[in-house]
Amino acid sequence: MKKNIIISGVNFSEGGPLTVMKSVLEFLDDSLFINDYNIIALVHSKKLFDNLKNIELLEYPTVKAAWKNRVKFEYFECENLSRELNSHLWLSLHDMTPNVISEKRAVYCHNASPFYKQNLFGFFRNPKRFLYTKFYKELYRINIHKNDFVIVQQKWIKDGFLKFFNLKNDKVIVALPNQEDKNTENSNKTVINIKSDRFIFFYPAFPREFKNFEVICKAVEILKTKGVENFEVKLTIDGSENLYSKNIVDRFSKNKEIEFVGLLSKDKVDDTYAIADCLIFPSKLETWGLPISEFKKYQKPILVANLPYAYETVGNYDKVRYFDVENEKILAENMLSLMNGSIEYTNKGEIKYEDPVCRNWNEVFKLLLK
Repeated sequence: MKKNIIISGVNFSEGGPLTVMKSVLEFLDDSLFINDYNIIALVHSKKLFDNLKNIELLEYPTVKAAWKNRVKFEYFECENLSRELNSHLWLSLHDMTPNVISEKRAVYCHNASPFYKQNLFGFFRNPKRFLYTKFYKELYRINIHKNDFVIVQQKWIKDGFLKFFNLKNDKVIVALPNQEDKNTENSNKTVINIKSDRFIFFYPAFPREFKNFEVICKAVEILKTKGVENFEVKLTIDGSENLYSKNIVDRFSKNKEIEFVGLLSKDKVDDTYAIADCLIFPSKLETWGLPISEFKKYQKPILVANLPYAYETVGNYDKVRYFDVENEKILAENMLSLMNGSIEYTNKGEIKYEDPVCRNWNEVFKLLLK
């Protein structure tokens, strides 16, 4: 008789977290694990996963609507559900460790907010964000020691979990995003570079305060005061997304060198990678930073945050320059030196990982089911 694997992601309906869940389920759907286990996925909407053939989907459309629904589901309803489903492995993909009865338990932690460093000024500037980071850290803490494994995407996050939650090293898996997944959209697309008359910088990101769009805009204004011309910066906001993006556009739209292109489809992002001369990635907080991995395929320069997440995502890459995310003057200098050909790159090489480390979902599930 087959045992049951439960994959819980009831809170996912869009963005990176949904991409992770689709990646997990699509892997399992075509894997050899199907021969030995029943796979049951708890989802926000079955329509999001209509390509799956071998996985049973249970839909919970109201959990995402409010935090009280989420708390009720994770800490009260899941226990009875785990009994009904006779769970062998329960893998929660959205940070919170639920109350469940299961032979094996694991949680995938994708939100790096608890490690976002803020001072008192940060509280007055954005009290909601400040309190959210503190709240999320405590959510992580609940039940975390009941897991057989905690899964994170990077070494620096693992180090944070070991420090803050007193976890054992062999219980925290670093599961590196698999950039060579054959099922990933456009993975077989030919990489083509297209040269423009103007030097093009590109930053694709959804507007959140920690994405730090303003440091690029301020750097552009510094370059203008120095008489630098014949360049442009493409930013994937237009002011309609939220108050943060509106503030950025209102403050900096007077600069003709900045093109606010709005949110782009994956194909449009790829097209812009092809014409861009450089990726700028000044985000202050990431669990990976997917555009960095995507842009590396083009073998073109990257100006990126001088932060631990970026060291791991960039890895051993010759055309990278790290910069202080709080210093627009340094960024402007790097942009100028890149345009005039005098840039000095700062490749930090590959990061060394301690076991347990996994490079694809097959390795992850072999470890979880061992």
